[in-house]
Amino acid sequence: MLAGVIDRIANGGAEVRRVLIVDLRQESHAFVNDRAVSWCADRDWANVGYSPAWIARDEQCELEKLATAPETNIFTISKGAEGEIQVVGATPLHVTRAETEEMVVERLRSRFEVSYCRLHVTDHCAPEGETLRMFLQLLGNVAPTTWVHFRRRRLRLFHYDVRPDPTSKRWQMPLSEARWRLLESFRQYVFGGYGAGQPWPGPGT
Repeated sequence: MLAGVIDRIANGGAEVRRVLIVDLRQESHAFVNDRAVSWCADRDWANVGYSPAWIARDEQCELEKLATAPETNIFTISKGAEGEIQVVGATPLHVTRAETEEMVVERLRSRFEVSYCRLHVTDHCAPEGETLRMFLQLLGNVAPTTWVHFRRRRLRLFHYDVRPDPTSKRWQMPLSEARWRLLESFRQYVFGGYGAGQPWPGPGT
């Protein structure tokens, strides 16, 4: 699917010379036999509190385990009302290829350069200030001929919209409202202070 997206960008934008893929997932994830999998916990918070370096090493350890013991189970899950994980099925799998998302991007072949950047954002939560600063630094170094691609898979496949629903009674609602307020502050900054060369002042300012 990712290769198909890159091909569509290549065919539709003659002025594009480079594609930058931005991965916002905090949880450990990989591609196993070209199938996207995650190591997850309740509320998708398996890696909360861990550093990006720790998460990268965790993913590498999982791949190393699959290399030495390729027979594994891929679990299908559902989530309860409070985000708790419930296993609803399992499929045995012989692993012939296991890669991180960054490794997949590295082996993509296209008529232009494809690169990868990961910003760790806790699911359902607002990004932290340091993450936003890294994002601004990243975009500040991007050439006009670069296509910046954010995966919108959640919204298309799972109808997951970051806009809070005022009628919702779900556990994520307070987190969604806080995230939306920060994103609105960030939007105002991008169209104001950022263009004037002012540093990101932080949320709520």
